[in-house]
Amino acid sequence: EPTNHLDVWTVDWLEDQLRARASALLLVTHDRRMLERLTTRLLELDPQGGDPTSAGGPGRASAGGGAFWHEGGYSVLLESRVERMRRRSRADQLRSNQLRKEIAWLRRQPKARSSKPKFREDQALALQASTPNGEVGQLQLGTGRRRLGSQVIDAENLTYRYPTGDRDVVKDFSMSIGPGMRLGIVGPNGAGKTTLLRALLGELEASSGTVKHGTTVEIGVYRQHAEVAETSETVLETIHEIGTHIPLANGEKLAATQLAERFGFEPRLQRSPVATLSGGERRRLALLHLLVAAPNVLVLDEPTNDLDLDTLAVLEDHLDGFSGTLLVASHDRFVLDRLTDELLAVEPDGSVTRHMDWERYREAHDLAVVRAGASAKNERTHASTGGGGKGSRKGQETQAQQRVRKAAQRELKAAETEVAKLSALQDQLDAAMAAVGSDPVRVAELAKARSGVAAKLASAEESWLGLAERIEGNNHSA
Repeated sequence: EPTNHLDVWTVDWLEDQLRARASALLLVTHDRRMLERLTTRLLELDPQGGDPTSAGGPGRASAGGGAFWHEGGYSVLLESRVERMRRRSRADQLRSNQLRKEIAWLRRQPKARSSKPKFREDQALALQASTPNGEVGQLQLGTGRRRLGSQVIDAENLTYRYPTGDRDVVKDFSMSIGPGMRLGIVGPNGAGKTTLLRALLGELEASSGTVKHGTTVEIGVYRQHAEVAETSETVLETIHEIGTHIPLANGEKLAATQLAERFGFEPRLQRSPVATLSGGERRRLALLHLLVAAPNVLVLDEPTNDLDLDTLAVLEDHLDGFSGTLLVASHDRFVLDRLTDELLAVEPDGSVTRHMDWERYREAHDLAVVRAGASAKNERTHASTGGGGKGSRKGQETQAQQRVRKAAQRELKAAETEVAKLSALQDQLDAAMAAVGSDPVRVAELAKARSGVAAKLASAEESWLGLAERIEGNNHSA
């Protein structure tokens, strides 16, 4: 478990270091991205036991065993588990479905994409197409018992400094968080991710600036060390104190007992006193309590701490279908990429920057490092030559420089695609206006739409030109 309590940057650095080593590696971890990228063979310990239809052989346990070898990374393990569950019984179909979704995410993640929500739709369609008839599909959790209005959380020039502190933990942050937004909160340990969340929740009074919540907002919070207190009440009694049914997006309701089973609380365990549960089970119960409460805004602070991979898969499957607003602070890159559409990065100086996903955040960080290094190098060269000479330059790019260069090229290609798409859309609107020239109302609607597209096209062309000039300048300087 080398990634426990490491921030996302340290985990990323550690992964790069381990990939570069030629030595053997024995790794125990719940970090699925690390498993997928580093391992060539996996040993799975399955609490459900061996395959009852198997007499042993490669990749299968001996009679009564629960250990399975897999030749490959984490996605290979998932594929093997799906097949094993199908052989066991139809009772495992739900878990099999959830694992196929994880496989789809691992297999279909592009290096750079222009629209994560569109990618989410494509992935959902792919999963639907691959789901055998009769299997239980994904639950589409609704927005709680109250529909979200247009205003959720509005922050304007939000700044927070601890009363005894000497720096702004959050500095001059402004953003309108609307209904259906899915935001990840990232940053180094101690940068202020939890502080930003608590300030947005109104739990910390801003040093300056404002935070406003919409009138229909109902917030549910899952904290870093969330755990249900020991009590003589049964698991089911504590759940029913919160609610007996959970509203779904299609208007139907799900019994709380059914949701409890999905989170590993089978009927026997539901009748057990909470005091008899392990710490991990009580943490899982706290998560279940949050979902049964059915808030329309979910705030999760390090939700993957101490959760096993099966529970994570169930949680992600449910949150995939959550139609409310979602804020997740996490160091788990897989969780961030699967559940969020945008990242807010809390920097050590208190500023908050916005990025589409982890890879874009990393590229922006690398670019800042390269620029800072180039600036420092220029200053040293200027000082050593008295301002009149040129320092020597290494002919080989660093890994960070290579990532920045490739990222710029991907951005340029994405910008070209965006310009072409908007140009085609503008042509379509022109043709539509010509076709309905006798309908002034329809013409006005189309003209308004065309005006918006034209503005986006102008902005996209400007971005494309800026990227092209930047890449050309970098090529000359190289």
